[in-house]
Amino acid sequence: MLIWDAVEDASERTRGGTPNEDMTRSRLRSLQHKYNTAPGNGKRTSGQLTGCEQTNLQAIQPGPGDVSWVTPYLRGDEIPARQDPPAGTYTPQGLIPGHADVTAAEKGDGHGLGSVTYHQYSEDPAAIITGNENVTTSSPSLASSYSNLTSCGLTNSFELTSPDWFHLLMDLLETNFDANGTLTTTIGGVEYTQPLNDT
Repeated sequence: MLIWDAVEDASERTRGGTPNEDMTRSRLRSLQHKYNTAPGNGKRTSGQLTGCEQTNLQAIQPGPGDVSWVTPYLRGDEIPARQDPPAGTYTPQGLIPGHADVTAAEKGDGHGLGSVTYHQYSEDPAAIITGNENVTTSSPSLASSYSNLTSCGLTNSFELTSPDWFHLLMDLLETNFDANGTLTTTIGGVEYTQPLNDT
């Protein structure tokens, strides 16, 4: 009834006005409200403006069934093992001048290690990255990282951890966040910090 009362009120306020106000009043009067009285349903109100044209939505085209970088998975299948890159040193080149030095260690007994040093690295002129970061994992839920990154371009951004690294213990099943150290990201002068522990 609130919507209908609003229509009545608006109609009273536009009565005897300009042609535009008369048209508005006419459209407001054309609102129809219907109530769904089926068991278990509350009162529902719908409105229709007769002066509006229906929009014909375009059908969504299905995507390709075969995507090269996707691992097929059907319900009930065993979760496939993750394919990590071989241990070694890599030097990816940016799309514009600049490169990164990447070191990946062999993963074993649940441990992993990786480090990257960016030298004016960029895949987009809007963001050029300089600095370094390191990540180690000792279990699927325990990770430690160190970051000192600067991104220049459309906005100036920074990512910085505390000198004694940022240590994160996260229970994915309980979604419990527990960290030691700090991880601060600054984008366009706005500073963001990691979530509070036990959240």
